[in-house]
Amino acid sequence: QQDGLPRLVALLLGGQGEAKEPALLLLLALAQGHEQQDNITRAGAIPPLISLLDRMELRELAAAVLAKLAHEHEDNQSAIGAATGAVPKLIKLLSDESTSIRGTSAGLLH
Repeated sequence: QQDGLPRLVALLLGGQGEAKEPALLLLLALAQGHEQQDNITRAGAIPPLISLLDRMELRELAAAVLAKLAHEHEDNQSAIGAATGAVPKLIKLLSDESTSIRGTSAGLLH
């Protein structure tokens, strides 16, 4: 499972558009517990997740994965906050039409 994480991150970075959503769903399912959160972060997932916040069709899933990585994990919370472009993108999502994404973004900014 851990060997597959870099491949999932690679799909987020450069995979075909239709491969990104299943990769996000899988990361969302895998991000259970501190160890898995660490493994996903070490695989380099945060920068591409931040990048996907700009993609209309993927932003909600990307934000959900980021929220899952940040859940009760101070190091990941700091890494997300320090990632290039994260804060402005999350602030922009606070005015999104989706109440779900507004709530997720607010939680990540907290």
